[in-house]
Amino acid sequence: MTYIPIPKEGVSPELRAEVEAQLPEPLVFPGWKFTGYHWPKLSQIKTKDEAGNTDNSVRLGGTGAANESLPATLAKGIDITKYTMSVRNLLDLNNGFNRLKELLTQGYEEWVVANYEPDESTRTEFQDSLYDCLQDLRRTSNRDSGAKPITDDEIIEGLIERFEEREKDRDQMVKYLESLELNQTPRKIKGLVTTALRRFERRGNVESYTREQAEEYLDNLGGGWDLVNTRDTTRVLRMWTRIMDNYVKNEIPLDLAAFNTGATSHQMIDENLDETMEELVELDELTLKYAAVRNKMLYSDPEVNPWNWVGQIPQKIRTNASYVWGKVKGLVEI
Repeated sequence: MTYIPIPKEGVSPELRAEVEAQLPEPLVFPGWKFTGYHWPKLSQIKTKDEAGNTDNSVRLGGTGAANESLPATLAKGIDITKYTMSVRNLLDLNNGFNRLKELLTQGYEEWVVANYEPDESTRTEFQDSLYDCLQDLRRTSNRDSGAKPITDDEIIEGLIERFEEREKDRDQMVKYLESLELNQTPRKIKGLVTTALRRFERRGNVESYTREQAEEYLDNLGGGWDLVNTRDTTRVLRMWTRIMDNYVKNEIPLDLAAFNTGATSHQMIDENLDETMEELVELDELTLKYAAVRNKMLYSDPEVNPWNWVGQIPQKIRTNASYVWGKVKGLVEI
C-alpha cells in the first residue's frame, strides 16, 4: 500500500515520523537546500503576495484546473511514492497550489511539507537572484506527477524572462532548459528555444498570429475568405487543390487572405508572400501543361494513367508465407 491515511484533525507524532520515514528522497534544487519536513496548519500556509495576488509566478493563467485524480488520491491520504508540497520560510508555498486548495476543501488541518532555504553555493550560472531560484524550483516541481504539467507557453515565457537581459545564445538557452530537468526530449527543447528566439526577434516589429487567431480576425471582418499561411511554400500545395476544386465547381477565383506564423521581420513577411504568389503562378502553369499532355495521352489511350505503381515496401509481418514480389525486387506486389 502506497497511501498512509491521515486524520482530518490532529496528526500524532508517531504518524508524522512514519510518513516522513517513507517519503522519497527530497528533490534537489539548485539555489536551495532541504532543511527538513514539518506539519504546518494548512490554513496558515501563505499563497498570496503583498498585493493579495496568488504567488504562483510561473503560471501564465493562474493555477488552473488540478489533476482530475487529485481529489480521489488525497482522500486516501499521503502517497509515499510522491513528493509532497514544498515551502520556504516554513510557511511560504513554493509549489502545490492545487494540492493545498483540495486539502483545505476536504477538511484536512495538517499535512507534511518539505522546507527549503536559499543556498547561494549551489546556484547555477543562470540564477542571478533568489527570484530566479524560486522560478526554477517551481518549473522543475511542475513536471512531477500530481501537478498540473507546465505548459510549452509557460516554458517559453520562462526562457524569455530569464534571457531578457542576457545574450540570446541558442546553446545557452538549451543548456538552461536542460538544467531544469523538465523531462523534455532534446528535439523538443530545441523547438522551444527556437520559438523563444523568434519571439525576441518579433518584439515591437511583427505581431504574432496563430491560425485560430487569424481565422477569428477574418471572421470579425465578415468575409468568407480562405486563409493561406505564407510561412513556407509547401503549404501552398494543399491550398492549390482547393483553388482548382473551387474553379471547377464555381468558375470564379477563390478569395485568399495571407498571414505568416513564422515571420520575425517586415522583410520576411513580404518575401514569404512573394514566394507564395510565385508558387501559385508556377502551379497554375504546371497544371495547364499537365492538362494539355494528359488530354493528348487520353486521346491515344483512354486507359492510360500518369502514374505507375511499382510495388509496396513489405511492412506486414507474415508467418509461414512468402512475399509476392512486385516489379522491383524488394517491393511487394500491389
